[in-house]
Amino acid sequence: MFRYQRLLVLLLVATVPLACSTTPTGQPAGARPEFIFEDVGGVWQPAKGIERNARPAIPDGQRYQASGPYQVNARAIPAMERSQANLDGKEYRRGGGRMEAPLPDEVMDKLRDDSRYLRANGRIQDPSADSALAPAQAASTPGTGFASIDYNECCGGGGSVPPDPELAAGPNHVIAVVNVAFEIYDTNGNSLVGPTTFSSFFASDPNCTGEFDPNANYDESEDRFVIGIDGDGTDYCIAVSQTADPTGDWFLYSFQTASRRDFFDYPHLGVGDDAIYMGANIFGNRGFKEGRVWAIEKTALYAGNAPTIVSFGLGSDGTPQPMNLRGWNQGTWPTDGVHYILTDGQSFDGRNYGVWSWSNPFAGGNPAKEGEVDLNAATGVTAGLPIDAPQQGGGNLQANDWRVQDAEY
Repeated sequence: MFRYQRLLVLLLVATVPLACSTTPTGQPAGARPEFIFEDVGGVWQPAKGIERNARPAIPDGQRYQASGPYQVNARAIPAMERSQANLDGKEYRRGGGRMEAPLPDEVMDKLRDDSRYLRANGRIQDPSADSALAPAQAASTPGTGFASIDYNECCGGGGSVPPDPELAAGPNHVIAVVNVAFEIYDTNGNSLVGPTTFSSFFASDPNCTGEFDPNANYDESEDRFVIGIDGDGTDYCIAVSQTADPTGDWFLYSFQTASRRDFFDYPHLGVGDDAIYMGANIFGNRGFKEGRVWAIEKTALYAGNAPTIVSFGLGSDGTPQPMNLRGWNQGTWPTDGVHYILTDGQSFDGRNYGVWSWSNPFAGGNPAKEGEVDLNAATGVTAGLPIDAPQQGGGNLQANDWRVQDAEY
């Protein structure tokens, strides 16, 4: 019983929007030809598992080594010149193809329209109305804010929209990453290094080309920064600072994640006790293939040795987000060896999310699904697909969808 109470707590702190129950009843006309859609639980979604029998690039559970290490000093890379980025609102991948939203535009628009008619819920407007949400309210105290890297600084004409930003904050430094560059600041917002393109940062690694979908995190237990990025849909490129100072030397590595026939997309990092965990989606020629997770040996990674990699598929559970462990300095860092992972679950409806656990990844352990959690039932809130947010002096901010962006434990 204690274990499931614990899972509920970690789900409540995950950064996911809740979803409404109103859904389309039929397949929209003009669905994208690269996806096959099927009616699952009243929601049109990519037909999952249609290439499930195809072999992964690396078999489940097989141990293999990353390439590297390569080394680079962050200060030694010249900052890129300011230039206009690609602002056509599209993300481009290998071969010039565009990766679409998880549902057709017609379906996304219908779900957003449904959201506009939902009544306000007091549990959202006043978290103190629910004792389970009150701690989150107390913890959300705004700190220092500053202007970060923007499209005028990125990236020699090679930037992308959307920027896919992530942020890693340590005691003295902050790293902001976007497509396809990053910048390092002190905690007052003064730029220390960059903007630096990922292509120049990973230039010594031949597997790191065509970069997109960056990640950034800070490991409290080791006082190290970790950044990563998708390498052309077939490899993952990961770098760790050699000390607590990310403006200095870094170790660089890469490892294969997909065959040339498949496409590795939307990776997310999670700092664990024994490993750095990463989850992503794998697409085949006909659409979604599987969600997949990787464990990256942390001791070797930080020591400058090629780390062991282990990977497993999660079937039709998509967009795996490994938890980020917190609380080292407070003495609450989990040390039981179990790492938790959130997924979109089977239905992709913004209401039900899968919870997986993974223990002893380098000693034969494999991920196990603990079950699915109904966030509507857990919170008493029925919400909808996020609505694009207005901003002063500019266009609306794209609010994305139900996919998990971050999860803390």
